[in-house]
Amino acid sequence: MLSERYLDAVQALVRDVLQHEMAAIRRAAGWCAEARRSGKQLWHLDIGHFPPFETARERAGNPQLFEPLSYRLDEVQKIGRGDVLVFGSILGVFALSVDICLAAKEKGAKVVYIGSPVDVKIVPPQHPSGRRVADVADLVIRTHVPYTDGVLKEPWLPTPACPLSGFANAMIYWMLNAEVLRLLDTGKV
Repeated sequence: MLSERYLDAVQALVRDVLQHEMAAIRRAAGWCAEARRSGKQLWHLDIGHFPPFETARERAGNPQLFEPLSYRLDEVQKIGRGDVLVFGSILGVFALSVDICLAAKEKGAKVVYIGSPVDVKIVPPQHPSGRRVADVADLVIRTHVPYTDGVLKEPWLPTPACPLSGFANAMIYWMLNAEVLRLLDTGKV
């Protein structure tokens, strides 16, 4: 069944993240906990399949560590020196995405990218500099999502169906939140 194949892909992705990305998640969490302890702000912006209501401040279960940013360059004005921006995008190739991350870094913030950067020959960056978010971020946490995003391939489908990126970005974002909470509770950074 296709639903079971999708679940198999989700389980494989979870294993890949646990095996390959925990060091990066812990490093990002350390930066976030340090920023919070120093009175700095944590920001989150995701332009992928991540449901926007998922991180709403009033949403049950949200530990309210991060402030949401809208996908506009003028939003970067809110970011200050020592802040951390967590930016999610499946490929991170859009020019505006790169500009937002570059502007955040110019303001003295650390940028953490959650996504699945692929070879520029497969998906060329749209930024005039030829860079992607993965190229300008201080840290990349890979989602291990295929560049097509969809994971179900059938002869009658024009492209692979049922994306993993929304699940992957949400899972990693909440894993990061959990690790920040742990660090803030234990006093370790």
